[in-house]
Amino acid sequence: AESIIEALDIWREEKLKLAEHEATQKALEKEMPSPPRHIMLQALGSGYTAERFVLESLRKISARIHHGVLTSSHQYLNIVEQLRTRCMDTVEKLRNNVGFNLAGLKLIRRQIEEQNDVILFADATQKLTSNEAKKRKKRKIISCYFDY
Repeated sequence: AESIIEALDIWREEKLKLAEHEATQKALEKEMPSPPRHIMLQALGSGYTAERFVLESLRKISARIHHGVLTSSHQYLNIVEQLRTRCMDTVEKLRNNVGFNLAGLKLIRRQIEEQNDVILFADATQKLTSNEAKKRKKRKIISCYFDY
């Protein structure tokens, strides 16, 4: 529970630090360098945000053991709930983005195929079906061998 509490404290500290930084920039009406990140986040690398640090801390600890501690404190329960909703929103946005990109790629592929009368990825499909046929043949031989 201590590591989760520490992670939540770091998250809160980073959130306050960024809010103060934005307020200062707005008051001075000029761009300022970002404030230094917490030493723990710096040690983990540039890709580690405070939110990711909290999520990784939660992931490392068995939820059953610390469930009571987290749910008994309204302060931490609210923070965990906010993290959960943010994560769900982010996952939903990423899924939508991937779906949109996939649809766009399929459209581009169809347009290229129509313009050039060429079927893209035909070689890969043929290789896949050829490999599947070989696997089926091998399974058939093995099953015949073990039937006796």
